[in-house]
Amino acid sequence: MPTTTTSIKLDTELKKQAQSLFDELGLNLSSAITIFLRQAVRERAIPFRIGAYAGIQGDETT
Repeated sequence: MPTTTTSIKLDTELKKQAQSLFDELGLNLSSAITIFLRQAVRERAIPFRIGAYAGIQGDETT
């Protein structure tokens, strides 16, 4: 399967946290994003619920 390179802008701390999590899962960031995209295409939707969260102010990761 041919591949392509895509650039995205991420918050530095979010990227570090995600990479740490994916390392624990045996994945790299590219593989995790590919999994997300494949699932979105398969379901023809965002593969998780998106909604307002009445949590901690300034915590965009929850």
